[in-house]
Amino acid sequence: MNTLLSLEHATIGYHDRVVLRDVSFDISPGTSLALIGSNGSGKTTFLKSLAGIQPLVRGTLHLGTRSDGGLVRVGYVPQRGMVNALVRLKAREVVEMGTYGLLRPWQGLGPDERERIRQSLIAVELLDRQDKLYSSLSGGQQQRVLIARALATRPDLLLLDEPLASLDQASVQSIREVFLKLQTELNVALIWADHALPTLEGILCEALIIEDQHLRKQAFDASLYSGSPCTLLSGDSFVE
Repeated sequence: MNTLLSLEHATIGYHDRVVLRDVSFDISPGTSLALIGSNGSGKTTFLKSLAGIQPLVRGTLHLGTRSDGGLVRVGYVPQRGMVNALVRLKAREVVEMGTYGLLRPWQGLGPDERERIRQSLIAVELLDRQDKLYSSLSGGQQQRVLIARALATRPDLLLLDEPLASLDQASVQSIREVFLKLQTELNVALIWADHALPTLEGILCEALIIEDQHLRKQAFDASLYSGSPCTLLSGDSFVE
């Protein structure tokens, strides 16, 4: 599997507001990319488009094929504030949602799915909170539940929209190790949008920078990153 996902001449955004124009690029297994842009530049819209949640305005998105013949699986961790915390679901039930796309119609959770849910909760250190209501958890714990839900999809590509927000330093380090293991041992590709990007040096390889409705890339250097794309040197454009 050489390519997980590819965009061809894609225009991303909405019919009344364009975020990115004419973007073509591929994502390979094991890639780890920082997604950088100013507030309102469209980072979340870009990630939603890659996840298939937000349709492209123009162009095509193509998913690669796994060794088992199925399509590449894309996991998505949304910003915590975009999830309705009042929904009365237990933490375990939120994580279960990550397995639904892998089940056949009317198929219930089996032993494999339940074990994957358990392992996902262990990975984010919340197994002892699995029966607590999601809405009763702290902000950091809710964020970790959303990460566990994405892990339960068994993703080949994981899209992360501020996954480290609201986490204390110990939790950031713990989650960092989870993602490092996904990348190095399971060859999962990662695209991160996060204010904590400087703490991820060693995981991130390149930066994708959204600026003036264009996407460009360059090597990731935490010493040059201060939360604004203007601190980064010019790089190669994905616009063709």
